Amino acid sequence: MDWVQDPYLQELLLKQTSNARAAAREKAKMDQLEVDAVTPLYEGCRPEDTRLKVTLMALEMKVKHKMTDTSFNDNMSFWHERLPKGNDINLYMGLLKEELATLWDAPANTWDAAAEEYFPMRAALLTTVHDFLGYGYVAGQVVHGFNACVRCMDDTTYRQLDRDPGSSKTVFMGHRRWLRDEDPWRKRKDLFDGQDEPRRRPRTRSGEQIDELLKNWKECPPPGKKRKAPEPLLKVWKTRSVFWDLPYWKILRVPHSLDVMHITKNVCESLLGTLLNMPERTKDGPKARYDLLSIGIREELHAGRPNDDDDDDDDDDEAEDTQSRRKGKKAKKIEYYCPPRASL
Repeated sequence: MDWVQDPYLQELLLKQTSNARAAAREKAKMDQLEVDAVTPLYEGCRPEDTRLKVTLMALEMKVKHKMTDTSFNDNMSFWHERLPKGNDINLYMGLLKEELATLWDAPANTWDAAAEEYFPMRAALLTTVHDFLGYGYVAGQVVHGFNACVRCMDDTTYRQLDRDPGSSKTVFMGHRRWLRDEDPWRKRKDLFDGQDEPRRRPRTRSGEQIDELLKNWKECPPPGKKRKAPEPLLKVWKTRSVFWDLPYWKILRVPHSLDVMHITKNVCESLLGTLLNMPERTKDGPKARYDLLSIGIREELHAGRPNDDDDDDDDDDEAEDTQSRRKGKKAKKIEYYCPPRASL
């Protein structure tokens, strides 16, 4: 193993690795140029106006008229604001996908100090982190409507609430399906939707199964093509994400993650707003009371009168302190409380 310690050989290996990575990057650029050479500038333009051709014509005009970089950039910005705008996130993620593919296909020759040998080190994207709407854009899944659960997919349990005077919301009340079969909460219908939950958890599709479904989807909209959106595949997938082109994407267990910060903030605001009866934050209102009445649960909350919150007298009663109510006295209602500033 003395040859491993040869500095000349180490430098030669690193140089070859660097050349291989550079060649992979150049190949990715050439592949992108080939795509741009046949891709129209925008939907509906002349067939000969491809992205590559229009870009070369613009650069030729810059040289011909001796335009400065500032004037050329201002001119490009002017026309960019007036060209049709697309909302296909796959166009923006395509460049990132090419970089990730290069990091995987062209590994870096790295020294392992523990094993005292070189090994090819690859880089991979393990998961993405975003809010719920961002999940839908990046993953290409439906995050609204009847199949909004990104784990249950087409096996989502939903319920459409009544319209006026109800909230007309779509609620998902099948979360007890994820519990163990012997869990006692499966039979506590009084705490949930008024029914027992004998069903098993929804089926889980593997990455290989999802990849096969999206590959065989003939109506999948291609990136950059503005056309009428087709019916979502199984009412779950709107499009095929470019990340599925990565060779390792289908074996990831959690390719997309939700930002816990946003979820914690929203849940905390809703709980505190309801407990403190804050007008702009509370979830306890006339529509919520009517929803409970229409479902037939929590009789102690609707009491046959879904519009109790409309009376100001009832609001005053809710503000009474329990101990003062026993004495027949009415406590002073405090809407906001700010503690005194501590002296430094």
